[in-house]
Amino acid sequence: MKCADCRKLFSVKVGTIFEDSALPLQKWFFAIYVFSAHKKGISSCQLGKDISVRQAIAWHMLHRIRESMRPKTRKVQLKNIVEADETYIGGKKHKGKRGRGSENKTPVFGMIERQGEVRTMPVEKVNSQTLKGLIR
Repeated sequence: MKCADCRKLFSVKVGTIFEDSALPLQKWFFAIYVFSAHKKGISSCQLGKDISVRQAIAWHMLHRIRESMRPKTRKVQLKNIVEADETYIGGKKHKGKRGRGSENKTPVFGMIERQGEVRTMPVEKVNSQTLKGLIR
């Protein structure tokens, strides 16, 4: 097909997760089905075996599928009563500092509207200047 304005060729895959992929759409649709049918997720090795592609290709497909299913952030202001808090997420380190200030943990800030939406985001620093900016 050609664009009426610029006269360049394009296909129905342009602007989708299938763009720039040589795999047939049947494999993509089967991969999406297999991915969504597993309750606890699926590894790229298993997906590759299930749809008969190499593991690297299956990894790339899973990356695109997960990205397309990620919720899109909306810039709608939270209303009513909003609660905010921060936490530190990361693996356990047996020696060294624990909790706030630990090198191996990522600070995450979250806000929840009562009976409504939840917003979470990783933050660089947990100080009043950073958090007040996010709250506003």
